[in-house]
Amino acid sequence: MDPGVNTGYAIIDLGGRLVSAGVEKEANHDDIVRIISTIGKPTVIATDVQVPPEFVIKVAARFNVRVFSPSKTSQKTKSARLGRIFSIRIFAMHTPQQ
Repeated sequence: MDPGVNTGYAIIDLGGRLVSAGVEKEANHDDIVRIISTIGKPTVIATDVQVPPEFVIKVAARFNVRVFSPSKTSQKTKSARLGRIFSIRIFAMHTPQQ
């Protein structure tokens, strides 16, 4: 999960297969919880930054699951590589373009 003005999310099953992905504009906690709940119950909520945003922590708390965050903040190239692994193209819509 990558929160911001536009919140990016990807839902991956326990076999590592992409189930759903998208970007929600101006989403609040309830919006994201509703999206996740329509698909199933998560076992973990993950983010790509070392210090998880409060938004991510709150969504994880709603499901009573752990938050995973990397030991080091990921670089954009790593995020793009992960996107290719799951056969999706990730657009940083939540990040202002320079």
